[in-house]
Amino acid sequence: MSIHGASVRDHWRTPSRVARPDRPGRIWRAGGFRRALGVVGAAGLRPGIMGVVTAGAEPQVRLLELRMGIPDVGGPPDVYPVLTILIDGDELLAAAGSGYVASPPAALLDDDEPLLPADPPRRVVLYTDTCGVPVAGSLAPVISASGGLVVWSDFAHFMDMDDAPVINEGQDGLLSRHPVGVPDLVFDAAQYTAEVRRASVAREWESDRWRTALLADEYLSPDRWWNLAGSGWDLGWIEPAGEDGSQFSVTCWDENLEHGLVLTLTISAGTPEDRARRIADYLLSTPAEQWPVASRIHRGGSPCKTATGAES
Repeated sequence: MSIHGASVRDHWRTPSRVARPDRPGRIWRAGGFRRALGVVGAAGLRPGIMGVVTAGAEPQVRLLELRMGIPDVGGPPDVYPVLTILIDGDELLAAAGSGYVASPPAALLDDDEPLLPADPPRRVVLYTDTCGVPVAGSLAPVISASGGLVVWSDFAHFMDMDDAPVINEGQDGLLSRHPVGVPDLVFDAAQYTAEVRRASVAREWESDRWRTALLADEYLSPDRWWNLAGSGWDLGWIEPAGEDGSQFSVTCWDENLEHGLVLTLTISAGTPEDRARRIADYLLSTPAEQWPVASRIHRGGSPCKTATGAES
């Protein structure tokens, strides 16, 4: 659906974000996760200590990718986007706990560059485990450099963390610490550093298209529960789609969070504020049967794309 007009409501409530319930999450089998990280049947990657690769083993060098994404929390997230950490193309660390959620991008890509190795090595929080309550724990490895490699080692789960991404030296001894069955992860230093610097410089979470998506979410927050055009659908989240910056993906859920719709809206040029209001105006004024449904989500399953990109 392409939205070009300037027809927006004259009055807009003050944007406010509200807490939201969970959505169906991705299911990982424990054995599959362990094999993916090299714990089961991996000859090339063994746990080391403080970033030192175990002697006698050729390290399996991984590929790091950093992307903006929606946290997989089982429902509409309270905060997004987050910095999705892809290792060889998969978000493997999210499956290391019962409900790990990636960190906001600004926390890991700020001027202090916590993802880059330092001397001495630092322990950095990559994921938090909310368990349905305020932050209950954090997954934090030691990030170090060794012989042209960057190594994430000595993974541990810490309880009662504050918001700082770096656990200061000596602080970990004062926190409740639990070992995590994640092996050392090894990256080529040049590829790793280039990817971290790329994401830091791009600051995609501050781009106009993400600003548009988040503003539309905020404009809709007072009306999100069962008031999207009186449709019976709740707003889940809004995110940029496509590469040209004109498309946005809108995910909506039913009351029981068992079924979802993914809409694709094409919004003509304008300021983030103007485009966000057009998105909100469209969702509040257009009957649900006229929404451009690109795919459907069913609890426990994957999105099922329709043949035409319209509701079927």
